[in-house]
Amino acid sequence: MDEIAEQTIGFTGADLLQLLNESLLQAALEGRNFITQEDLLNAQNHVKPSALRGYLIEKPRDRTDEIENEEIINKIKQIAEDFSTNPYFKPVLLSQPPLVDKIASTIAHIVCQGLHCPYLVVRATWFRTRWFGEMERSIRELFEKINRLQPCVVYIKDIDAIARSDDEHLYGAILELLDNLTKFNDNNTKVLLLCSAKDRLDKEINSHFKEVI
Repeated sequence: MDEIAEQTIGFTGADLLQLLNESLLQAALEGRNFITQEDLLNAQNHVKPSALRGYLIEKPRDRTDEIENEEIINKIKQIAEDFSTNPYFKPVLLSQPPLVDKIASTIAHIVCQGLHCPYLVVRATWFRTRWFGEMERSIRELFEKINRLQPCVVYIKDIDAIARSDDEHLYGAILELLDNLTKFNDNNTKVLLLCSAKDRLDKEINSHFKEVI
């Protein structure tokens, strides 16, 4: 049961029921009237937790062999080990454009191996919309989902798409981001938040990123 619990972080009661139904279906197809640990683990690959629907959950990989820079690799290990031994809200800005995906995946790989937690990947460009209030609502829903998943590693790609101060249409999105970043920090939420950016961030958003790699 411990192994199943580790593999089903973020699952609701309904998700667990679906997991059992998938396992029972597989057993029935094989002519069995019982399910095994293997059935449950196999079914887990086909049942996505409610908290993650609409987002991309990935299995992180160790990509240190693609990074090469020893200083960056050491920084990756330090960030991952710090969070693994003492999980608390830790926002990290990834500032190496060609390597951001590799850095994020490698950090998540180390953390997820130790904490058995999910790795959620989100593109900030998904939140861009012309409808008033829609971005703010999407950002709020994302942080609500993250809060339910903790401990977890979250990678928001191109966060500048919703956090550039030179775009007046992003004023509401920036306020929503600031509010949630502050709440996560004040409540010591167990989330390692990795964010990449191509352009300069709003200065107040940028101030939350004490750790840069």
